[in-house]
Amino acid sequence: GDKLVSLSIETRRRSSGLILSYSCFTLDVVASVAFGIHVDSQKNPEDAFVKNCKKFFEFSMLRPILILTSKYSPSFEVNYSFSMRRDFLQLMLDALPKKEQKTLSEDEIVAQAFIFLIAGYETTTSALSFATYLLATNPECQEKLLQEDVPDYENIRELPYLEMVIAETLRMYPPAFRFTRETCKNCIVMGQCIPAGAVVEIAVGHLHYNPEFWPEPEKFIPERFTVEAKLQHHPFAYLPFGAGPRSCIGMRMALLELKITLLRILQKFKFEISPETQLLPTILWGANDESWEDTVKGTHV
Repeated sequence: GDKLVSLSIETRRRSSGLILSYSCFTLDVVASVAFGIHVDSQKNPEDAFVKNCKKFFEFSMLRPILILTSKYSPSFEVNYSFSMRRDFLQLMLDALPKKEQKTLSEDEIVAQAFIFLIAGYETTTSALSFATYLLATNPECQEKLLQEDVPDYENIRELPYLEMVIAETLRMYPPAFRFTRETCKNCIVMGQCIPAGAVVEIAVGHLHYNPEFWPEPEKFIPERFTVEAKLQHHPFAYLPFGAGPRSCIGMRMALLELKITLLRILQKFKFEISPETQLLPTILWGANDESWEDTVKGTHV
């Protein structure tokens, strides 16, 4: 959090600087937590890990993360044998019984790396970016958030309005507007036969903007997610991370990162919209630093 605040102080007088700071910060966090790699993507943009992560999201079909994981996979072996780092991959190795310990295959490393890269980097950067915009354009909500008592880390869950803001942000701008599932058996849905092995697409974006479940869906209303309101929700009308046993395994990491980051930066800054801000409907691969401009006003710098 302190590192992000420092980055934001450096860029607070520049429009569109904060989104880049978010991107660098979340990439540094996921590099450390998931891979046990210490990078400073703001100061070292040419670092191999940083370059390949960014290329992965710019050119998704090329999947250069294969290069990234092959470069660093030997270090996972070394960490396990000697340094015993507490990163995500190390914990997976620890979970194996001693007699079954083995080096992860490249496919296993890529699969887990992809999930945590999505949850810890891309998802979090996008959510922080959209939350910033929504709070800047809804100053009354930002003021409510600023009035919330700040607990210590152990009591981070005792911030109900912050959780409501994050939940509403993920409703309006879910990490994925659609995802798929493969049916394991034949079933009938509304008179339609869906055979086993069929791929079914769930339109998350449609669900999150369906007025049957969300009155005035285009409006930012964090109060949709009060404890009482959530009891009235349809169990499958809100799916920012999917649902069931195959929901995103990086969900808790992403939500914790969102809470801590927003909490820390709002202790130092107030979000305001720049007069030049214009949001145009554009299809993007994730959050884009040029999709809007923002001005961050320091309050306790």
